[in-house]
Amino acid sequence: MRVAKVLAETNIPNYSYALLTTESRKTCTHLAVSIAQSHDKLYRPFKDACTHTHALRDHLLGIVKSELACKPMYLIFDDSQLSKPHARDIEGLDISFDGSTGRPELGLQIVTALITDGNLRIPVDLSPYFSKDVAGDYFKTKSNLASTITIDLIKQFDFKFVLADAHYATKQYISLLYGLQQNFLMKFSRNRIVKIGQKQGQLKDLLKLRRNEHSRSVAGSFSNIPCCFYVVKLTSGVIAYFISLHPIERTQLIALYRVRWNIELYHRTAKQYLGWNDCQMRAIEKQELHSFYVMYAYAIAELIRVKMKFNSTEDAIRYVSAVKIDSSSHQVSSAGENLC
Repeated sequence: MRVAKVLAETNIPNYSYALLTTESRKTCTHLAVSIAQSHDKLYRPFKDACTHTHALRDHLLGIVKSELACKPMYLIFDDSQLSKPHARDIEGLDISFDGSTGRPELGLQIVTALITDGNLRIPVDLSPYFSKDVAGDYFKTKSNLASTITIDLIKQFDFKFVLADAHYATKQYISLLYGLQQNFLMKFSRNRIVKIGQKQGQLKDLLKLRRNEHSRSVAGSFSNIPCCFYVVKLTSGVIAYFISLHPIERTQLIALYRVRWNIELYHRTAKQYLGWNDCQMRAIEKQELHSFYVMYAYAIAELIRVKMKFNSTEDAIRYVSAVKIDSSSHQVSSAGENLC
């Protein structure tokens, strides 16, 4: 069976397999019952969460190296709110806006990095984000977290573009990408102070669409960093601003920014089908490990989607869940989570 072959080749951990095959809410009891394993055995890796987090990260990067080698790769960043409305003692809990519900929610914020060639989507890294009130002197911005991940990944991969929304278009992160000469495209706030020619001011005042224009671009600088600015009228009628390192044609710009949507697809599937929100363990290290198991489960579903030509990742997950492959027909990790 082809899906069994994919699972065997990737040596999927028991926990990620349980996330894929459990149809009900991904709670401790349901996950263990789904794969006919004891609760204690399934959760043994969480006793050494940091070690297993590093192992999963390395293995996800290994999937990228084997599946996306010699293909144009895009590194995408975005953050998401993990809703924990009934939690009280989980480390790092804070109230923040949840895009999926459209209102403030109690939960955890996670910055995620995903690598794609435009078809196969592999989430590879993440970092919890804590507000100033929670983190205190240890506070790091989302762009700080993205910078740390970028520096590590750029040593291993050659990215065609780094893509992100306006939250990451900060002086610190753009300066890092400029120093690395890494191409990027990000949405940009219209109120940011930039310099175009001899004029300095808010971008919205220096770059405007003329009557019947749909896009305009100009070279300039942001915080003394040479870059290009764009104003585009989208099909929805919304006026959006962008920033890049080098000039990009309008059609390519729109196509590139659509690639960023791949991480939104991951966030939606991870929450609705893989129980990203469901973990109630108190320690942030265990929440982080749970998130990496979710990423690994998603990566497996993506491999199955591509190799079996399903229409969506959700179709691949539904198929794995419906088949209910017997544990003897695929190679699962041992209790020690040997991912070699």
